[in-house]
Amino acid sequence: MPLFDDGELWRVIAAFDDVTERAERERQLRRKRNELERLDRINSIIRDVDAALVGAETRAAVEQTVCDELAGSGRYAHVIVSRETGGQLAPQTVCGDGTAVSELPEHSLTHYAAETGQTQAKQTGDGHGWTVGQTLVDGETHSTAAIPLTYEEQTYGVLTVCAAQTGAFDERELDVLDELGGTVGYAIAAVKRRKREAALRSLYEETKDLLTAEHPQEVCDLVVETAASVLDPPGVGIFLLDDEHVLDLAAGTERLEEFYGDRRSFSPGPPDSLTSRTYVDGSETFVSDVQRSEHFANTETEARSVLLLPLDDHGVFVVATDEERSFGEAKRQLIRLLAETTKAALDTVTDQAQLSERERQLEERANRLERLESLLSLVGGIDAAVQQAGTREEVESEVCEQLADTEPYAFAWIGGVPPGGTAVEPRTWADGDKTERPYLDLGTFELDSKTPAARAASTGSSVCVPNVTDLLRETDWAQAAVEHNYQSVLAVPLVHDEVTYGVLTVYANEPDAFDELSKTIVEHLGKLVPRVGNRLQRNRTVLADRVAELELSVPEADAFPNAVARRVGTPVHCRQARPAPDGRTKLAFDLTRSSEDAVREVESTFVTVESLDVTTQSNQAVFRATLAGSTVATTLLSCGAIPEEVVARSDRTTTTVRLPHDTDVRRFLDRLDEHYPGVELVSRRDVAGRADTQATARRAFAEDLTDRQREVLRTAHERGFFESPREITGVELADHLGVSQPTVTHHLREAQKRLFDTLLHRV
Repeated sequence: MPLFDDGELWRVIAAFDDVTERAERERQLRRKRNELERLDRINSIIRDVDAALVGAETRAAVEQTVCDELAGSGRYAHVIVSRETGGQLAPQTVCGDGTAVSELPEHSLTHYAAETGQTQAKQTGDGHGWTVGQTLVDGETHSTAAIPLTYEEQTYGVLTVCAAQTGAFDERELDVLDELGGTVGYAIAAVKRRKREAALRSLYEETKDLLTAEHPQEVCDLVVETAASVLDPPGVGIFLLDDEHVLDLAAGTERLEEFYGDRRSFSPGPPDSLTSRTYVDGSETFVSDVQRSEHFANTETEARSVLLLPLDDHGVFVVATDEERSFGEAKRQLIRLLAETTKAALDTVTDQAQLSERERQLEERANRLERLESLLSLVGGIDAAVQQAGTREEVESEVCEQLADTEPYAFAWIGGVPPGGTAVEPRTWADGDKTERPYLDLGTFELDSKTPAARAASTGSSVCVPNVTDLLRETDWAQAAVEHNYQSVLAVPLVHDEVTYGVLTVYANEPDAFDELSKTIVEHLGKLVPRVGNRLQRNRTVLADRVAELELSVPEADAFPNAVARRVGTPVHCRQARPAPDGRTKLAFDLTRSSEDAVREVESTFVTVESLDVTTQSNQAVFRATLAGSTVATTLLSCGAIPEEVVARSDRTTTTVRLPHDTDVRRFLDRLDEHYPGVELVSRRDVAGRADTQATARRAFAEDLTDRQREVLRTAHERGFFESPREITGVELADHLGVSQPTVTHHLREAQKRLFDTLLHRV
């Protein structure tokens, strides 16, 4: 301090204190204050980051929020968030000065932090290998810190921050940044968890429809649609094994179809592709880059990563992307879950389909049995009614009525083509309880028309229309049938011994009513009606008081009897001709004993003669032949006539037949003309019938005896068994017939008993 004396400086007093410690304390206080201010700013930045992370809903939003907040604080020049993509660590979000960063240099600090899971820092820009430095961003970078984004030992990426100043990161700041890495890791984990939960909820909601799926194709469509919307891969598809053991793409996104190109079917063996290999091996297949694989079908594909999962015996589930090394473990788990769900749905659908098929088969079998019972009842009813019928007309009427009363049949009619006619004309019909014929009045059945009856009459074959509605636009008759609710039709020709007697047409009220069994039954009726009609007509001829006797000339000169007549030079009178099983004919005729060699000679030239037996008595011989096919006599019988005399001549056959008095002779001749074109009616006269003992005996012989009884009785008579004395013993007769002697005795006694019963009852 200065001291003055009379205004002049007299003395200066100076005192000195040592402030070194105080200055150091002040300096430390300023440093701590600066550190606290920096930490406060950092904490403020961290708080801002935490607050901003609350609204982030996606991982990209989390990463972008961190970068924006840190870069916007002014503390850091550059902020980069990197994560593994396609198996490599790569920048995802970059903020700060300079151009965007597309890749990380090798052996960077970021790689080291990712590998160690610990925060790494470099405080100088000396170009050390661990430093991001100038190779990472444009601009001056002197300090770098790489913080792993970790939560629960799972690293989700690396946060890299760069500062322009040297030594920018002290220990406390690194600790705070390390805590930030944990916070960001937690935020990313929470986002992924929420995303997984949302995906699971979506999968649950979307796959609920699988519970109601009824077909594998429906399952595949639903699964592909769900995977495309929930998992968001570009390529999703399902290959199913078809009935020919080929893996076909059942459903797939457009991108997957582009990945596979034109090759979308694969044979499981030998496996020539990733798809077939996965199916055969039955294990999951992952290829990080199919463009390096030799087993991907499309060599020009844009696909890179492919994940294939087997669906047991059903096929293969495929997910593909155009990025290399895609599919993290979390996404793989979702894909596996969806694949398992798909497999379970396909199992359920398959089991349900098998169960439904078994139920359908059981129901079909039950319906078939019910149908069979109904048809057998129908046949039984018709057989019983036919036995009571007395005329052909009654037989036809009864058949139509029985059919019309049997479900699902609704209408039946029988018609025929008259001599010289051009259309099928109805003879009888039945429409349930109705007696009208409204449907038949709607049109004609010309032979050149498309009606089932006309076609059956023209072709001689059955005509079935399973669904009449299919022909609505083509034919008028179908429109008329549908108006009466007739949905299906079967027309069957009435044929007996190759002669057509008309057409039976049956209509049903439901489509596909005529299965093979129904057709067989109706076709059986088509044979039964004319056969019974002819039998009744012959019976009427035998028992009628008045009959029509026709003398006919048949231009038949090539048959065996005609050849015999030419060889022996005399007409051959047939004493017996009757049909035998398998379309054969049993024929007997008389000639002199000396003609046997000539007949044998003719027989050797005819392949139709299956056997020829000769019975001689005195100077006469009875020739009994079995011929393949029919003869004039058996054809006359099949047409409803009773031959009285059949004489085979060298150039023709003449015959006298009897028919019921009211028979349409012209129709009879037309039927006979179908077999022997050019047949001539020589004469006709009405004569008295033979409703007497002789007629009764002939009827009994024809109807009451079996074929075997008639054969044994006739042979015994011809061989002289009934002569006195006998010309043949019972043992010899048995040897001749090829049976035992007791069998011959039984047949003779049974035949005689039946004949005597009839004759004595008549008397």
